[in-house]
Amino acid sequence: MFDYARTKVLLSMAEPPPGTQLTLRLLAKIGRRLLISSYVRAYERHATAPVAKARVRQWEIVNLAVRMHDGVPAERPRLLQRLQQEFARGEPS
Repeated sequence: MFDYARTKVLLSMAEPPPGTQLTLRLLAKIGRRLLISSYVRAYERHATAPVAKARVRQWEIVNLAVRMHDGVPAERPRLLQRLQQEFARGEPS
């Protein structure tokens, strides 16, 4: 479950480098969403047991913190924002 959540976090946090044209940034955003949804569908289709969304969310929170520790300065604001949102939501159910 850790790897699944880590992949989702990495795919959702990645940003094009500074100076990337607006059209490419928009295409990257759309492409990223399609890639994540395809990854989730494929993972859940081939999982040996049902994927518990609350459990995935717990591992995503852990992976957000791990990614902060990885020290990618460009991702820090988005990681902090996402962590704040997750903690504001409260306990996964």
